[in-house]
Amino acid sequence: MPHRHTFCLVAVLCLSLGLVAAAGADSGVKTGKVDPYGDCCVAKVQMTGVSTWNVTCGSCATNPGVYAISQPDPEKLVFTGPGGITADSRYDAAYAVCNCPSQAPRRAFEKEMRTFDGN
Repeated sequence: MPHRHTFCLVAVLCLSLGLVAAAGADSGVKTGKVDPYGDCCVAKVQMTGVSTWNVTCGSCATNPGVYAISQPDPEKLVFTGPGGITADSRYDAAYAVCNCPSQAPRRAFEKEMRTFDGN
């Protein structure tokens, strides 16, 4: 019977070490929202209200800085920015506000990477 007590003690120690390791490990889940940008033109888009966002234009944008875009009518997919900019999505509005170069080559490359033989 002493082997049974030793086995139980070892099992409890292993379980407790496993729990401590799991509690201290990085789960990989980050707090906050995922930002699909992060390139040099549109560095960040952050929601500031129910229908407003701050767009941070990066170093390779024609006009770096922070600008506000909004969706005046939640029923319609129309996003507006400074200077009368309008777009169908906040992503397109952000690129228009920052005056980014054409995204056509990047989008074509991403489509090619997502599909088999470009189809």
